Amino acid sequence: MTKQKKSQLWTVLCAFACFMWGISGLFGKALFNLAPTVTALWLSQVRMMTAGLFLILIAAVRHQKPWRIWQDRWRALRLIAYGLTGMLPVQFCYFMVIQLANASLSTILQFIGPFFIMGYLALTKKQVIRRLDLLASVVAFLGVFLLDTHGMWRIFRLPQRCCSGDYYRQLV
Repeated sequence: MTKQKKSQLWTVLCAFACFMWGISGLFGKALFNLAPTVTALWLSQVRMMTAGLFLILIAAVRHQKPWRIWQDRWRALRLIAYGLTGMLPVQFCYFMVIQLANASLSTILQFIGPFFIMGYLALTKKQVIRRLDLLASVVAFLGVFLLDTHGMWRIFRLPQRCCSGDYYRQLV
């Protein structure tokens, strides 16, 4: 495969992944509406388990030895820690916002995550924040605020829903 063909393939796969991300949020919202007993925690767990099994199957078919990671204790522990402290909270919070609000707001909140990382690095590593990054952060957060309140600052609903006891009870 030529370099140009590979580039085109990865471009198509990237576009397809974005499409699937959007569809998953819409299907998640539909599932929450159809079956009120389905929770964000359950859906994120089922989604990650299914994806994990699918990836293991693909790796096995391609003879990549997917079980080899469990032979090295340190790598296995890092993988488990990443799943429990990285992937599960991100997926859970994504679907929790979908359950409480809608898929578009949840996606927007996911994509402002790098601004929190930028703030963390500024505080812990003493990195200087560029003016452009600061402006982008302010505009992004203002956009989320306007989307949630429709311009009426007294009805900022999202924190009230997400900070309720029900939200955290599902984690335990």
